[in-house]
Amino acid sequence: MTLARTGAVVVLCVVFFAALLTANVVLAADRTVMDEEYAAETADEANLEAVIAEELEAELREEIDLDTGDGLPIELSTETLLEEAIDEDHVGAEVDANIDRVYAYLSGDASELHLEVDTEPVKENVLAVVEAEMASIGPGDVDDDHGAAVEEMAESEAAFLEHREAFEAEAKEAIQEETARELSDEELRQAYEDNREDIRAEAREEANERVDEMVRTGEVPERFEEPVRELAEARIDALTGAIGYEEYADRVGSAMTDLRTTVLAEFEAELDERVPDAIDLADELDEESMDHAETARSATGTASTLGVVFPVVALLAGGLLAWIGSASAAAIAIGAVSTAAGVAGLAGARVADSLFAGALTEAPSTLATFLEPFVGGALNALAWQSGLTLAVGFGVVALGLAIRYDAILPDRE
Repeated sequence: MTLARTGAVVVLCVVFFAALLTANVVLAADRTVMDEEYAAETADEANLEAVIAEELEAELREEIDLDTGDGLPIELSTETLLEEAIDEDHVGAEVDANIDRVYAYLSGDASELHLEVDTEPVKENVLAVVEAEMASIGPGDVDDDHGAAVEEMAESEAAFLEHREAFEAEAKEAIQEETARELSDEELRQAYEDNREDIRAEAREEANERVDEMVRTGEVPERFEEPVRELAEARIDALTGAIGYEEYADRVGSAMTDLRTTVLAEFEAELDERVPDAIDLADELDEESMDHAETARSATGTASTLGVVFPVVALLAGGLLAWIGSASAAAIAIGAVSTAAGVAGLAGARVADSLFAGALTEAPSTLATFLEPFVGGALNALAWQSGLTLAVGFGVVALGLAIRYDAILPDRE
């Protein structure tokens, strides 16, 4: 073999090695990290939606607190509320949507990296859960003194009449105590009728003073003042005969509806103020992370080109090696280079896996949950491909040796 031919063989071997190794890496990336379907499957296998749901719950728990005793008049913990409100199906849909956005950015279809989690459905679920719980509260939950009686009277006409009769009996007893002589039942009835308006006015005044005191001491929050006052006045009007059962039940129901509406409106306004309709994840990325994203975008475009160019270059280099040398020499050269490319690919995959494992310890837990199988799968694909390249290389070297020693096909000079 002439010196020129030897030099050409060496150059072709180098080109073939570089092209084969690069094609191997690009093919592994194309099958994994550059494939949107692979990313979605990896996210699903890693149960990423459950992890993000937990992160979302933790973040919302900082903004919603029902456990301090100063919140809603319901027996509902913040943890239970958020567990019922956060739907993993919704979170899973958000994961898929963000994967679509990432790949749109990497492919150049989107000019900016836009990542977000839509919290509007979660907020709607929170309000629905709270509203359902609020529907079960009654006067007894907002007025410790007379709330239970107010509730009993509204639930049954028999209880309504029983409470009215008891109040009338107490009023007659007070009238008798203020009268020197013993009054007959008819006289007591008439005395009560004659003083009914005064008794009602005095009882109303006492009830309103009691509500004022409860608001002043914080026993009743200010936002409950008007409904609680209406409940107290309705009770007095019912006990003193100013209204019947039907009107009383309507007034109690209306007061409780006003209370629930007020509470829900305030809770919704506070929820909207504290929790945005969407959490922009891209805002949480620092400048270095954005630089990495830009680099990945550039690399994606380059890799798409390399995925076509380098396999062609490898085929051309291999074809030229086969053309300028003997069959045995070409097979041995191609096999040896393939073996070297396989070894390099295996070594590179193992080194990259080690470096990645170290870097992963510093990544946020949510990101690590996804990246570990995502990148790990790509490196495993590279390792398997490199192993296959190595095996094929050994086989081609063996073929070349068999040709050289006339074990099979005659050699071509």
